[in-house]
Amino acid sequence: MAVKCGKVNVSGVVASGCSVLGVHVKAGTSDGTVDIKQVDANGSADIELEVTANGGDQYIPIPGGGIPYGANCYVDIANIDAVTVFYEDY
Repeated sequence: MAVKCGKVNVSGVVASGCSVLGVHVKAGTSDGTVDIKQVDANGSADIELEVTANGGDQYIPIPGGGIPYGANCYVDIANIDAVTVFYEDY
């Protein structure tokens, strides 16, 4: 399977039926957060990141084949310029 990516600069769904393999975060001018959740904004957060203001770019690899998202992979961001999620479809 091919690795794909989805980028958001506001909270929203990046992909459905996938395994998240990594996350790239571009920090904002204030401290921020990135939560990657199952289904939607009310879903459980599998990945929770705190990002320092003006922290530049950060890449977080997910080992062991990634984290599965059966329905939607929802990215909830606050004070973040952009998030790119790297994933494989099932």
